[in-house]
Order: sequence, then structure tokens, then C-alpha cells
Amino acid sequence: MQFFRSVLFRIVLGYVALLLATVTTVSCLFYVNTAGLLSRQTDRQINMASRHLIGDYELHGEPGLITEISRLLNDDQDIASEEYLLLNTRGEKLAGNIVSWQNLNLTTRQLSEAPVERQNGYQESRIFVHRLPDDNVLVVGRTLQDVNNLRGIVSRSIYIGFLFAAILTLAGSYLFKRYLQRQLRAIHNVTVNVSEGNLRKRVEFKAGKDEFATIASEINAMLDKIETLMNATRGASNAIAHDLRTPLGRIRATLESALMREDPADPLRGEIEYALTEIDKLLGVFEKILQISEAEAGIRRRSFEPLDLAAVAGEICEFYEPVIEAEGSHLQFQASAQPFIQGDRELLAVVLANLLENALKYAGKPCKIIVTVSSAEGKANLSVADSGPGIPEAALEKITEWFFRCDTSRHLPGNGLGLSIVASYVALHEGTLDFHNTHPGLRVQIRIPEA
Repeated sequence: MQFFRSVLFRIVLGYVALLLATVTTVSCLFYVNTAGLLSRQTDRQINMASRHLIGDYELHGEPGLITEISRLLNDDQDIASEEYLLLNTRGEKLAGNIVSWQNLNLTTRQLSEAPVERQNGYQESRIFVHRLPDDNVLVVGRTLQDVNNLRGIVSRSIYIGFLFAAILTLAGSYLFKRYLQRQLRAIHNVTVNVSEGNLRKRVEFKAGKDEFATIASEINAMLDKIETLMNATRGASNAIAHDLRTPLGRIRATLESALMREDPADPLRGEIEYALTEIDKLLGVFEKILQISEAEAGIRRRSFEPLDLAAVAGEICEFYEPVIEAEGSHLQFQASAQPFIQGDRELLAVVLANLLENALKYAGKPCKIIVTVSSAEGKANLSVADSGPGIPEAALEKITEWFFRCDTSRHLPGNGLGLSIVASYVALHEGTLDFHNTHPGLRVQIRIPEA
């Protein structure tokens, strides 16, 4: 079903419709210029013969008309197709080769089609009826056997042409679809590899000037720039890790050594302990920044494996339940399904742990936290809801930005990177992250495609 909703299907459908419309137009023109031409020629022959006989009647009267009809029927020209009949006022036959005329409409004065009986049986004919001044009736016609035979030949030719056109259309559509899919699949495979952190993958294409070669060349140029930028970002991250974390670690070790030598009653002991605490916070910030950068680079996706989301969430909730209960709050875990996803167990544990810690920190005490796992429309759903005051509506769109903190929570410990880590890990799993105020409380909804 996905193919029928794709742009590729619409292109193929348009190609098929255009080709069939072209074949239909050509077939109609062919029919009009063959069977249609013969039909018009038959009408012209009837009209000419009628005018000739009417003119002969005006010159020579009834005997001359009878003589002329007999001559036409014995001149060895169009004997098989021409039809004549002359009736007197009493409906008696005076001349002609039509055997029965009871089924003919002798009142019409225009060309019409009717079955005509001759000595060799009934034949579909085209006839013209004319009432003469002495009330005699003149019937002039031509059999449609040749026209019908030609119509049959043309119709069969058109049907066969349509069959071959349909076969060629389907074959061409299939080859066209395969070609487009091959080109698009090459681009898709590269984007998947890039999203998984393999920035060295490039779109392979044959040298040429077509549109796909141009697009592939532009994509490869874009990936070259992205790889350069990502390498620069990773280089900067490594510089932060080596140039800042290492000196801070040395300072921390020095302060710890000084703290061990200081007298417990020394007034500097408190300042040293405070400095150690702040250094630990700063090192934590650097660690979280590196985690986010690693997630956005897609490096950890290579370790993905099939996971039971309900089992992972249940383990984390079981681990945090004593801690939350000790704070006077309540944690409830519900699983209505066991959806499997492709993911990293440690990263998912970090996601749920951050959400639980945020709920415990900002919802107030005592609070109720409900963790739910379900499945719907091919997505595994993980939600964390609390009974706290929620988040201001204006802050919902900014809550995952680096270092963002609501005004109401700035007095609480934290650095504003927890939800940024959650957002980056959810995106790494190709999921979506939504926040909803439930009045009271906040519900965090995570949707990840099932494996």
C-alpha cells in the first residue's frame, strides 16, 4: 500500500495514462479514416445514384426509370452491393432486386440502416427512400457488408494494438519504476548510513548530465561539508575533554589531597569542599555535552539490538521505586503491551531515568508518577506522567534546548541539559518526544517505531 501512496506511483500512473490516451487518439483517427471513410463513400454513392435515377425519371418517366434500374442491375458493376426498388401506388414491385419490403420504412426521406431481403437472404443495408411526383416509391441502397467487414478488421486491429500497448506500457512502467527505485534506493541507503553515523558513505552514480547525476553530485558535496563540520565538532569536543576536563581533574585531585591534610577544624575546609562540589558539577556538564554530541552524531546506533521496551522500562521503574517511595512519593508502572524496538538498552535507561528524576524534582512532594508502555499503529509508546504543577505553555517548545530552565525552577539544582539528552537519545531511536500539561501534572510521551 505504501507504493500506491508514493510519488513514484503517481509518476508511473501519469505515464500509463498519457500512453493510453495517445493510443486511444491514434486509434480513433485510424478508425475515422478507414471505416468512417468507407461509410461516407457509401453514402455518397447512394446520393449520386438517387439523383441520377430521379433525373432519369424526370426526363423519361416511369418506363425510362424502369429501364435504367434494369440496366444498372445488369451492368456488371457493384452488382453484389447495389440495391434498387421501384413500387407503384398500390405497393406493387415494378423494378429492382429487393425481394421483400414489408420491414422497410417507406415514409422516411433520409438515409437510414435497415435489414434488406434479397435473393441471397437478408443483409444489413444503407437505404434512401424517395417518393416520386406520381406517388411511386423509389428505394436506393447499398449493402454494408464491406463496411462491416472493414469495421471488424479495424476493431480487431485496434484491440490487438491496445493489447500490445498495454503490455508495452506495463513493461515500460515496470522498467521505469525499477530505474527510479534503484536511483532513489541509492540515495536512501546513503541517508540511512549517514543517520547512523557513517559520514563516509556517498551516493554512487554514473558520470553523466542527467538529473539524478546532478542530485547525487550535490548530495555528495553536501555530505563532504557535513563530514568536515562534524569532524570539526568532534575535534572541538575532544579538545574540551582533554583541555578542560583534565585540568579540572588535576585541580580536583589537588583539592582532595589538601582536604585530607587539613585539620577538620580548619576554616578553609568548607571552601575546599565547596570548590570540589562545583568542579564535580562542571565535570558533569562536560560529560552531558559529550553525551549529546555523541547521540547527535549517531555513533551509538551501531550497537542497536531488538529490545522489549516494557521489560526495559519495568527494570528502571523497579530500580527507582525505593528511591521515590523514600521521598514520600508513589511510582506506578503499567504495560498494556510488549512492543519490541531496535535500540540501545543503556540509552533508553538514561532517558527514563532522566524523566523520573525530573518528575521527582519538579512535581513536588508528595507526588504520583505513572509510567505507561503501550503499542499503537506500529509505534511503541512510553509515557511518564506526574501530578505536579506542569510547565508553562510558553516553555513547552523550548524545554529541550541546551541549558534552558523555567523561571520557576531556577532555584533548584540542575544545569538544563537533562531533557536535551532525552531529546537527542529519542531522536537517535527515530522517535518523537512530546510534552503535554494534564492540569494538574505533565505527561511526557515518547513514540518509537516498532522493530
